[in-house]
Amino acid sequence: MTGAQPIKRLLLILTAVVIAAPCGGVLTQRAHLLRDLPPWVVFGTTGEQTVIRTPAREETVTVTLHDSRLRISSDEPLFSSGNDWAVADCFICDLDRDGYDEVMLHVWRRGSFGKHQPFWQKPDDKACPTEHLFIYEWDMQRPDRLDPVWMSSQIPVRGQRMQVDDSGVLRIEDPDGNVTLWEWGGWGLVRKDA
Repeated sequence: MTGAQPIKRLLLILTAVVIAAPCGGVLTQRAHLLRDLPPWVVFGTTGEQTVIRTPAREETVTVTLHDSRLRISSDEPLFSSGNDWAVADCFICDLDRDGYDEVMLHVWRRGSFGKHQPFWQKPDDKACPTEHLFIYEWDMQRPDRLDPVWMSSQIPVRGQRMQVDDSGVLRIEDPDGNVTLWEWGGWGLVRKDA
């Protein structure tokens, strides 16, 4: 037996263990995130075509939300959520009441801030999943179409269910049934019912 044969045998055994183990043997970043979420989290599901109104023109897209993954496509794929996000819901609506649509995502991810943490905040706890609202303008010049407008840090309420009405008011219901109302305030969402 040569020196390479034991290494090949070990690699074959390790490969068999990984393939035979649950979840492919190793938990993915998304699987870790989903495992650590509170038990009250609810994920939406959709697979529908919708028309997005922009200043340039309207665009028909397919929005697919399944298993905490979001995909938006036209004739070709435009946007897919990453493995470090779990998307609970997606809304195409006129949040800022300018006559054109925005895309709002209800997202779970680790930490309250991204890579650009404000210096006045204590260090971000990347171990804990936190709840966020990400708002984008639909920009026909971008390949993925999503131009970030407002990417919240951890939101101050627990959002089990959300909906946006025709006037752009966001209704957030927590796991205990308490409801808060939010609307666009020029820079981010502001609480309307406080």
